[in-house]
Amino acid sequence: MKSILGTDFQLIYLDIPEPVRFSFFTSRPSRQATAEAFVSRSSHRVEREVVDLRTAADLVVTSTDLPANVEAIASYLRHSWK
Repeated sequence: MKSILGTDFQLIYLDIPEPVRFSFFTSRPSRQATAEAFVSRSSHRVEREVVDLRTAADLVVTSTDLPANVEAIASYLRHSWK
């Protein structure tokens, strides 16, 4: 990907468990927030294939703690852009 997007490109992969993604999905009032809608969107080809990006990621974030995730990403970016 860096050969296409350049060496400054940084891919950060958020590996969030399905229950947390479902909770986020259903908390947004602008969506049809049903289990069926979540399954439908999650089974879309793009969503199924995004997991393949994990191996190409410069940073993989696996925590569900939002403040810790923000700090981990900020710290990574501060150090990688020096």
